[in-house]
Amino acid sequence: MRHHWLGLVCLLLACGEQVVVRNVGSVCGNGLIESNETCDDGNTDNTDGCTTACMEAVCGDAIRRADEEVEEACDDGNTIDNDECRNDCTLASCGDGVVRRDLEPNDAEYEACDDGDERNDNACTNACIQAFCGDGILRTDRLPSEAEYEACDDGNEADDDLCLSNCIEARCGDGIVGPGEGCDDGNENPTDACHECTPTSCGDGLLQQGEACDDGNEDNSDGCLSTCALADCGDGYIHVGEEACDDGNGRDDDACTTRCQSARCGDGITRRDLDVLEPGYEGCDDANVSNTDSCTNACRRASCGDGHLYEGFETCDDGNDIETDDCLRTCQAARCGDGYVQEGVEACDDGNLDPLDACTPACALARCGDGLLRRDLDPGANGYEACDDGNQRNGDACTNLCVHARCGDGIRFEGFEDCDDGNRDDLDACSNACRAARCGDGIVNNGEICDDGNNSDNDACLTNCTLPPLGSTAERAGLDCRAILTDQPNAPTGRYWVDPDGEGGEGAFSVDCQMGENGGWIVLRLSDEDGLIVAEYSRSNPWHKCSDNAGAPFGTTENRIIADSSPNRDHRHDIALSYDQPSTGAPYTTAQIRVLRSRLSELHRETRMVALTADDDGGNYQAGAGWGHEVYIEDARSNWVLLSPGTNGECGGRSGWPSRNSRSAIYYWHTTDAGSEQAGQTGINNAAMPALEAKDLLPERVRLEIHTGGGAAFGFAQRNFLVR
Repeated sequence: MRHHWLGLVCLLLACGEQVVVRNVGSVCGNGLIESNETCDDGNTDNTDGCTTACMEAVCGDAIRRADEEVEEACDDGNTIDNDECRNDCTLASCGDGVVRRDLEPNDAEYEACDDGDERNDNACTNACIQAFCGDGILRTDRLPSEAEYEACDDGNEADDDLCLSNCIEARCGDGIVGPGEGCDDGNENPTDACHECTPTSCGDGLLQQGEACDDGNEDNSDGCLSTCALADCGDGYIHVGEEACDDGNGRDDDACTTRCQSARCGDGITRRDLDVLEPGYEGCDDANVSNTDSCTNACRRASCGDGHLYEGFETCDDGNDIETDDCLRTCQAARCGDGYVQEGVEACDDGNLDPLDACTPACALARCGDGLLRRDLDPGANGYEACDDGNQRNGDACTNLCVHARCGDGIRFEGFEDCDDGNRDDLDACSNACRAARCGDGIVNNGEICDDGNNSDNDACLTNCTLPPLGSTAERAGLDCRAILTDQPNAPTGRYWVDPDGEGGEGAFSVDCQMGENGGWIVLRLSDEDGLIVAEYSRSNPWHKCSDNAGAPFGTTENRIIADSSPNRDHRHDIALSYDQPSTGAPYTTAQIRVLRSRLSELHRETRMVALTADDDGGNYQAGAGWGHEVYIEDARSNWVLLSPGTNGECGGRSGWPSRNSRSAIYYWHTTDAGSEQAGQTGINNAAMPALEAKDLLPERVRLEIHTGGGAAFGFAQRNFLVR
């Protein structure tokens, strides 16, 4: 029906995808306490502490429990207390204080009454029969003035003994001849034949009518009393040789029985004439020699602690009040679950069946590894268990310390962890994620030089967790070509990545490096089509007016060069310099040149910086002459540095040039004094040309001053120049 309703709901609500929810119930008998179960011992025994319905056994469940801990005599599953099975699961018995109502009077074990006490002398006897006169049991619960009072009860209907059939003691004058009476006419007339229960003729030694005997003496210890009655038990006189005593009363429960025998324990008659503490007191007397019934051989009511096992009621009786031995002071055999710790047998006993507290149902102290999960402690408390799988495997979901397996506990969780070294060091052979260190896990450990966790060989770390060659990637950029060569002495000439100012500054970029012996040079070229900067007076009065080849100092020929400035007048030509990477032709940024410059201190001798002037007409413009040509560079400090300290002569007029044997002024500048040299016609010697400083390398601008015919040029001895 539930599924029909689900379909109707979906129809009404236009359900989309149908979701079926399965309720997974508990499985009784699997040994696990689950929902709706109060216990689960995993067996099929219906008579132990846990039924096959996984409910704790209780009195009244209609299942008779009979295990080592509890044994029920019966269990009828009802709440009727006056049938054969009591509500405490004990068999009904006379003396239990409950009158059975399920039997007829003629049935065995029928009870007319049951006062639950051990007294036999009240309205309900110990046989659960209503007391009555003549039952042979003297009632002592009634006063003489009360109904049903008994002065005696000898259990017979004879009236010629000491106890009349109406349970009144015989007496002289009651009209009935009793023991010790020669006669009893029921009156007190002293003039008739019987007076004071003695015939008037008694004592003459002659047996006359009305006399049972007449021995003519006053001795009451022989066979004939002074009352002419035959000596008889109950006459109040001890018949020598026949009676041990004779107290002349009808009571059987005092020191002298109605059979004129001295009362003794074991005679079957319970004495009632003594207090508990008086010698000879009897609480009972069953006339047998069994010490295991309700009356002991000392005539005391069986009681727990008397040292005698009362069969059917006690399972033990050791006569002491010690609760830690094998017999409790309740006279029940010690067992696990009774709430008392039996020394040498039990480690604990909390009196319950809760398997999840400090004491297990087997009376063992709860411990990690017993398979029982404690639930009586808060996390952090001593003995707290998060789990307990009852095994000694330390590598499963529950460790031998009864905590859930976790990465970092120092125990490898089999099937889930590669390793677990229990520390927080992510750089050893076992990571903090409990994975075995391996190349590619992104953690530098286990002898790795690097580990970036990817599969790329084009970054700072190769896939085999070694560093790529210095300079081979942007991530592995060297400071400069020399640093790369130092790291890799066999590195070939080619393109490399450099990062001159290191991490945090300008990003890495590629440069051309010339390697080999005495290598480590950065290869650059001026960003100019011709590879040099030229200014001249005019096309007809050019920069190469002298008779030498003005392009030769720059590694080219003059007729291939077109001047960058040729305005047909005196002028100053300032130009910003930029530099290219020869292998790609790509220009470097100003920032890249700036950081490169910070690493440079040396210019290769074969690619020296070159300045050239032609047709100075002997004028030194920088020295104050009004004509001539000059070449300057702007250094890293924004200062202008003169590269043409000398001057040359006349190379020809506006026409008819070049003059024969005229030469340009050539200045080769190097980062050593020896490498800085002049050539051609300069008017100076080499001593006038000091070494270039590091700040002069890769100048930012060049200035060409043209103040007469001819011109000037700036560049390097080769199109591609080398610095380091």
